[in-house]
Order: sequence, then C-alpha cells, then structure tokens
Amino acid sequence: MNAVLGLIGSDCINNLAYINPALPDAFGKSITSDIVATDQRLDRIVLEVQHVEDDSYNARLVLYAAKHTIASRIKGEDYALQNLNLISLQMFDGFPKSPNYRHSIRFKNQENEEFYDKQTITLVEIPKFLKGSFASDNSRIAQWLRVIDGLNNETPVAVPEGSPFALLQEKAQLSIFTEEFLVSEAMKMSDHKYELYVEKKHARKEGLEEGRAEGRAEGLTEGADAKAREMAAAMLADGDSVEKVVRISKLPESDVLSIKAILRK
Repeated sequence: MNAVLGLIGSDCINNLAYINPALPDAFGKSITSDIVATDQRLDRIVLEVQHVEDDSYNARLVLYAAKHTIASRIKGEDYALQNLNLISLQMFDGFPKSPNYRHSIRFKNQENEEFYDKQTITLVEIPKFLKGSFASDNSRIAQWLRVIDGLNNETPVAVPEGSPFALLQEKAQLSIFTEEFLVSEAMKMSDHKYELYVEKKHARKEGLEEGRAEGRAEGLTEGADAKAREMAAAMLADGDSVEKVVRISKLPESDVLSIKAILRK
C-alpha cells in the first residue's frame, strides 16, 4: 500500500487495523469492498481488485468513495473527516491514452489546484504495466508488480535475499493451499450482485435475450445455497467434472446435475 500510494518516511503506513469491509444499504445499495483498513492515524484505506472491465466501474468507484467518506466521519464533528485512500488494482486500462499505469485522482479546479485533499482514488492499471516498456522502472510499485506477477505465473523473479519480496514469495506459493480453500476464499470476496450484472450485460452484448440471461441467473441463485450454486455453475462452465464440483461446492449431486442441465439449455 505504501508503494501504491507513494508514501515515504514518516508518511508511511506502519500499522493497519482491518475492519468490516461491508457497508449498510444507505442510499439504496449495500457495498462490500475487498479490503478495508485504518492506519495508525485512523485514515481509511480501501482496496478494490477488479478483473472485468465495465462501463459502470468508474461510477461504482465514486459511489464507494462517497460511502467510505461518510463512514470515516469523525464522531461528534459534523464536517471533520479522516483521510480516505481508495486503491483500485484493475486488469484493464482506466486511461488508455496515458503512458502512465498509476493514476492519482483528487478534486481539483481548472488551474490544477487542489480543492479537497482528503479523498484520493489511486488506479493501478496492471496490464498496461505488464505489457509496457517498464523493465527499467525500479520504483517500489514496479518491484511489487513484478514479484506478484511472478507468483501468479508460478515463476518467481530474482529478489534480494531477506527482502520483503523474498518473504512474500516464500509465504504466498499457491502450492501450499488446497483448491477448496482458494475457491472458498474467492467466494467470500466476490460482489455477486455486481458480477451477475456484468455477466448479464455482456450476455446482452453478445446477442442473448435479456430475459433469458436474467432467468438463468435467478434460477442458479435461488435459496440459501446461492453462493455454492454460483460457484458450481462457474466450475461447470469451465469444464470441471460433476464429481469435482460436488466435492468442492458441497452441493448434492442432483443439484449439480440440475445446474449442468440449465447451462446446457
């Protein structure tokens, strides 16, 4: 987080307290961020990781920033707010015409003077960094991105012995986790309503009927085991066997076969 936000010296975050990432449905929509924490100054830091590009995503970030700003209000002080840093690590370009892969966004006027400095949205465009000519970029954020990309591809990069990067590579090897654990954790982190919205929207773009897409989504997510059904549908769509889906989702085989039949239709 220090690398992404460009914090150095006494400004660095040296202590984090993780708080409930869910905010209630004030103004008609509840939200759940990936990570929400406060630092030693009680400033709020929100982390979003977004894989799917969608034309509503910027509006979603603005909504998140507004709600987290309200949540970080200092009790007893009408207009006293803690700093808010909302970080978006995204697998698509937010500024396609810009050569930069990191963008710091604040309220400013036409002379580029800051109007309000306690709310910052920081975008990191991962693909632009990975595909760009940034091999000579030795900034802290570039080093982190290279190391994390190496872990994702299971090809660790050379790092100084005893460095935080070496510790990360040692502790974060996917081989030490079971598939069931990884899938379970991913299900806890997902914004399922938003994912269904994006899925249906893309389905419409590809020529499928809206009602048919909505009906399929609703049919797969009814009941108390909606998350398990969503996971089962995703695994079946990826070609996993019924036996594997039953083992990981904990659904009865008859339910998995029913979902498979719906997907075939």
